[in-house]
Amino acid sequence: MEVTLVHRSIYALPSNQRVGCIVYDGAADMQLWPGPGPDLELTEHYGDTLQRALDTELRQIEGRLLPIPSIVRVHPGRLHCNFLAWAATRPPEPGTDRTPAPSAEILQQTVLEALRFAAQRSVERIAFPALGAGPGELPRAERLAIIVRAAHAYQDECTKAGRAPVVEEVLVCEAGVAFREAKQKVAHLARAEEREARAAAAPPKASAPKKAASSGGGSGRSRTAGPVKHRAPALTSDEIARVKGSGERYDMRRTYGEGDFFVHPKFGVGKVVSLPEAHQMNCVFEDGSERKLVHARG
Repeated sequence: MEVTLVHRSIYALPSNQRVGCIVYDGAADMQLWPGPGPDLELTEHYGDTLQRALDTELRQIEGRLLPIPSIVRVHPGRLHCNFLAWAATRPPEPGTDRTPAPSAEILQQTVLEALRFAAQRSVERIAFPALGAGPGELPRAERLAIIVRAAHAYQDECTKAGRAPVVEEVLVCEAGVAFREAKQKVAHLARAEEREARAAAAPPKASAPKKAASSGGGSGRSRTAGPVKHRAPALTSDEIARVKGSGERYDMRRTYGEGDFFVHPKFGVGKVVSLPEAHQMNCVFEDGSERKLVHARG
């Protein structure tokens, strides 16, 4: 079984890394937290029917409350996987009261349960984000490292029991700055796959030969072979500091325009750079990444 630390959002895996299931952890009553945070990001990528899908599965659970930790299979919605694995890692969060983030022990047991669950359903490739967000959460890099270590513990468990792990690859996904620290923590346990390294490995494209300026009656201007694509400019430190100070949170119900700033709960300060179509906007974030978010969904 191969464990790979991937420098990419779990929702942006390329087609050649399509997974059997994506693991996501939340409350034991399978209710989404209504405020900003990871639940909102999951909803953006899954679709507006996420809570309905969770409620459908919850109706099959005795007492409508999952043991901690345990896993439930959920329809994938718009996610690029065969199913979503909802992992219960914390008690219900009624009203506006958040429960503490799960401990390292709960996270490790959750990963083990998820891998056993996936193996029983013949899943060969499984993906994890940094589980365990919430009040008092462990550092993000440590949560990623816990997943990697738990994956190796699962493989050891299978070896001792004399059975195949079934799961052939575990992807641990992180698009932010915690990737570097997590990479150092688990250098001997996981292969690291960086987007920059992947791009550098591609052979360079041959540039079109330049045309000499015409000496007879022409404008004297050289012309390029086609339009040049420019990467969205990175945010300045002054912009990041100003927006963080304003506390302008990202809200998928708000209508944004080009040049608008906001603070995303996971990706930090962002700026709208274009509006490709209705309810969608391309944004650049403080870590240099570019993402597509929804807006005007009120």
